[in-house]
Amino acid sequence: MLDIYAKSDVGRVRSSNQDCYSFKVLDDEFAWVVVCDGMGGTKFGGLASSMAKEIITDSFVKEFSNNSFNFNDEYIKDAIVGALVNANKKIFDRSCEKQIGKMGTTVVAGVVVGSVLHVAHIGDSRAYVVSENYIKQITEDHSVVQEMLKYGKITSSQARSSLQKNILTRALGIESSVEVDYSKILLSLGEDVLLCTDGLTNYFDEKALLDYFRNYKTKKQDLVCALVNDANSKGGSDNITAILISDIKGNKISTESGGSSN
Repeated sequence: MLDIYAKSDVGRVRSSNQDCYSFKVLDDEFAWVVVCDGMGGTKFGGLASSMAKEIITDSFVKEFSNNSFNFNDEYIKDAIVGALVNANKKIFDRSCEKQIGKMGTTVVAGVVVGSVLHVAHIGDSRAYVVSENYIKQITEDHSVVQEMLKYGKITSSQARSSLQKNILTRALGIESSVEVDYSKILLSLGEDVLLCTDGLTNYFDEKALLDYFRNYKTKKQDLVCALVNDANSKGGSDNITAILISDIKGNKISTESGGSSN
């Protein structure tokens, strides 16, 4: 049986939770997930992430209201990317209208149709494909540190401890237009999908995440809680959100939705 598990926590330092999420099931093999993280240094980051979640959720409900298997890949891609572009414009316009200054958020959105995963993202919230034997990050952070890492200016070890790791090069709502990264992945039996904010990945590299999946392979309902709780025990310096899509191929998804824990 395909399941979705989610948990969001304010952490141990922040006074409010600027992370928020939603997910919904449309039929036995179709579900979507949205995860947003308001930019921590921006006064209205919580408003930006909440707006993004609501706008993208409303768009997905509208676009995916019919039978999912009538949708081809191009339709799904256009729907996901279009939802993020629309959210960007509305958040940017809101900041201009209210003269409240720039506000922004990261976003990672995933749509599962059978054994196919569609992902679109902006910022440094991530999506991973994980099995018992391997883990693969399928999004690339839009950050200063990622750019430095890509061009060999720093090592992976230096990147994890860099004081610049939270400086984004791209975010939703900051400019009038934005480029959205999109990927389509064919999932194999036994692969799960993890979507999360940097409040989690600041504490766990890929090896550590894979170890958790191995340790919780028979009790995945406890996995996201363990990850979030352990991120808190390691310092909880930011809001923490994790969503797991488990047992994807050819199985039934349990219907549930969640939101900001502000």
